[in-house]
Amino acid sequence: MVEQLGYPASLIAVETAITVGEAKKRCDAVVYAKHSLPGGEGEGGVYPLLIIECKAETVPLTQKTLDQAITYNRKLNVPYLLLYNGVQTFLIHGTNTNTTGLPRYTDLLRCE
Repeated sequence: MVEQLGYPASLIAVETAITVGEAKKRCDAVVYAKHSLPGGEGEGGVYPLLIIECKAETVPLTQKTLDQAITYNRKLNVPYLLLYNGVQTFLIHGTNTNTTGLPRYTDLLRCE
């Protein structure tokens, strides 16, 4: 992701702990994006851009996997979900699903 697709390592958080309702959950990874303040002045903050849910190659990506990522997204409200098991890749953006793999980081930023 970092070397080939340009994802900033400093904006990738692995094993991100979140609370959904009363339940404590852990996202496999969350990719963040920076935003600048209006007028381009000063330092902006970061916001979650992509939740990544990884499974072992022997674990198929099912509706249950998607439901897990959707549960995390109730808290983080990201525009993209990525389901990955080493064999299959599903990138979900709204009602669209892309199975060609993970796009470059700059392409995610453009399509938000």
